Amino acid sequence: MNRKHISCDVCLDLIPLVVDHVASNDSKALVYEHIKACENCRAEFEGFGVITEDTVNDRKIISSIKKHLFFTGFTFIMTGALIGILISNSFAMFYNFLIMPIVGSCAYFVLKKKYYWAPVGIFMASYIWLLIQSIFDGAISQGFQVAVFFIPIFLSTIYAFLTILGIIIAALLKFALRKEERS
Repeated sequence: MNRKHISCDVCLDLIPLVVDHVASNDSKALVYEHIKACENCRAEFEGFGVITEDTVNDRKIISSIKKHLFFTGFTFIMTGALIGILISNSFAMFYNFLIMPIVGSCAYFVLKKKYYWAPVGIFMASYIWLLIQSIFDGAISQGFQVAVFFIPIFLSTIYAFLTILGIIIAALLKFALRKEERS
């Protein structure tokens, strides 16, 4: 149906949509065609002011939002990992049974395909922290012992395993809650 003529009521309904750049191309063409012939509708159209094409770059906005969400999530992961590692040799260390899986789950969703770096980072950071802590606690003062380098491996491995457990939980949740694809 290729109509070139619309009533003034229809044109007046479409003018705000055309001005806001949300009308379809066909609707725009109908309004522009109508205001060439109708003085009243043209006056109404011009009453909306100068039409400027909004050149909002949707991809730029979405990219900015994704960056912000990534850095927020990454900050959350780093804060959780840091808190978990810092409480390693205290009575609160058992909170790591909650903290590290949450860190792993967040890493799965934030880091996407590079989630495997979370357990590696947790292992390395906790190993270094526990090694430094054992050195300052006087383990070396009793003489150089090779065991000082192996003691932190135990807790670091547990933390890495808990992080992997969180990643597995997040992957299973994503699998269970995904939408079925229709053929």
